[in-house]
Amino acid sequence: MLGLSTRWCFAASVVGGLMAVGCVDPDGDYQDFIDRQAKTTLPTGSGCGDPNAACDPVKGGQLDGQWLFALSAKISPTKPVLFFTEVKSSESSGQVTWEMTLTPLDAKTREPLPDSLPTVQGTPIPADGNWSADLGEITVPGAANPITYGSDIVATSSISGQICGGRDFLCGDLKGQASKPLTIPLDGSTWTLAKLPAPNTLPEKIYINCSCAEAGPPAS
Repeated sequence: MLGLSTRWCFAASVVGGLMAVGCVDPDGDYQDFIDRQAKTTLPTGSGCGDPNAACDPVKGGQLDGQWLFALSAKISPTKPVLFFTEVKSSESSGQVTWEMTLTPLDAKTREPLPDSLPTVQGTPIPADGNWSADLGEITVPGAANPITYGSDIVATSSISGQICGGRDFLCGDLKGQASKPLTIPLDGSTWTLAKLPAPNTLPEKIYINCSCAEAGPPAS
């Protein structure tokens, strides 16, 4: 999924931007905003799979298809940045790599935005599934920002998670730092990948972390 190339920073910047943009008031009363967001209650969900199940090694082609990619900033976890994501995986000499093409969704309508991001080049998946990647810096279009709609996002981060064969739900953690519009830590943020029930069709529920917490409604 996420590669070590500069383009992979896209995923990082999305979450980073979320935290960076996060509804800070013009007087800069950022700490009050942090305190309000810290009181957010995450609803629990079901049906996203058992994260404690045995992790079968991924086979070439097994991850292929369209997924929903959700990136949730700790500062406002129920408002994830969403992408329709085309995943391709391949196997060579027993090593499986994967790549994906991300199409950001409008935070209000949850419809695809006009342009997809460049294809994220393949990253190896270890046999035990414990995958991670360091990410660089990139800008995310503001229309995909559900916290402060229309504000672009810039951030850097690293991402990790367990990538297992035979699952329709994958998840993990993201950490790093946003640099625009504010410098804000990203540690404690999360990501999920959920196989779509049909092409370009959102699942009934959107999960935002490995505990199956559910996303809130679209941005208003």
